[in-house]
Amino acid sequence: MEFINILDVDIVESNLTVAQVNRENHELTSENKMQLFFLIALVCIILIIAYLNLKEK
Repeated sequence: MEFINILDVDIVESNLTVAQVNRENHELTSENKMQLFFLIALVCIILIIAYLNLKEK
């Protein structure tokens, strides 16, 4: 019975680490989404400035 209990504890610990890794991956993806949003916004601003400069000429 002790052997089974040790296995149960190991399984619970591994599940916790998997959940922790999944949470960290989710945080990374949300951070990447923010970086992607700012990159797209920056590209849009550059395109608008370029368009306005061409329009003036």
